Amino acid sequence: MKILILDDDQAIREYVESVVRKTLVDAELFVVSNGLDALEIIENHAIDLMLLDFELDEQKEVLGLDFAKLISRVSKSISFIVISAHDKYAVRSFEIHPFAYIVKPIDELELIRTLQEWILIAYEDKEVFESRSLNLNTKQGMVIIPFEDILFLEKNKRFTKVVTEMEDYLSSESLKEITLRLDERFFQTYQSFVVNMNHIS
Repeated sequence: MKILILDDDQAIREYVESVVRKTLVDAELFVVSNGLDALEIIENHAIDLMLLDFELDEQKEVLGLDFAKLISRVSKSISFIVISAHDKYAVRSFEIHPFAYIVKPIDELELIRTLQEWILIAYEDKEVFESRSLNLNTKQGMVIIPFEDILFLEKNKRFTKVVTEMEDYLSSESLKEITLRLDERFFQTYQSFVVNMNHIS
């Protein structure tokens, strides 16, 4: 999946990016600070979800809504999550039919839940999606990891380490509990080690 983040505030951009990366680990992210760059990304990539700020300058003369309306004409299937410092734009946001409207300061758990809800709804067959992904409770919160991204799992003292190509995750769940939620591609080679056979050449 491809996700675009649009916000003129660097700190907000980086924060939203970090939350998206740890929640949707297989997502390809594009991060921009202005609407023109966002339009260019849309023209060259099939974006599935866009998280955007509604106020793109200090004078509040440039609205993310204006760019979102243009983008929705170019890409009919794109979903929007609106992020704004005020709720005064909530009514106007219905012009683009957003999936969610989040008011700053951003609550991390709210954003994580919103992303999880979006991805489950975005897939037509929820059961198929859930059967191919691991919902994992970690120290950083709940994450969704596609089975194909998992290299191996390892018991690590009181935790279970889930290793992917991009990042490692520590969970307080036992290796046995997690293994029960995996599919046939995973094989337990030792008592404390489970590997994804699709990654063994």
